[in-house]
Amino acid sequence: MTNNLMKIRVACSMALGMLLMDATLSQAGTIKGRVLLDGTPPPTEKFEVKSDSAVCGTHQEVPKVMVGGAGGIRFAVVKLLDPKKQFPPAKPSDGVLDQVRCQFEPHVQIVPVGSRLVITSSDPVLHNAHGYSEDGQTVFNIAVPIKGMKVPVELKTPGRIKL
Repeated sequence: MTNNLMKIRVACSMALGMLLMDATLSQAGTIKGRVLLDGTPPPTEKFEVKSDSAVCGTHQEVPKVMVGGAGGIRFAVVKLLDPKKQFPPAKPSDGVLDQVRCQFEPHVQIVPVGSRLVITSSDPVLHNAHGYSEDGQTVFNIAVPIKGMKVPVELKTPGRIKL
């Protein structure tokens, strides 16, 4: 590693989502560095907004990968393949999923299995958060009708959740 900067090719998720880890390595140590995109970022997903245009606008663009000016990937997830040592599972800790200007924030997050995901909205309109497992099954489908309302959901199964 040079100047604490790691250049890693990363397979990026093409959708907003969360990764529930069956975490056995979360307390093993720390990896420090930056994840850089090697190449051109995929185009943003563009779609027409059909309701609440006063808050959401008439069109939204959702980046598939968030890349900064220096090529750094925001909300990157690095996975160690074939770790040499196993550690106890990570302790549950709450994650937060917020609707801000009609988009989910954060873009990506990792929370240990058994944690609660607190779903909320910073927007003054009704929003819905519908999470799907990798096989297309509904993990949660939560309405958040009031700005600032917090709805906790327990996350019981490891894997990626697409929103």
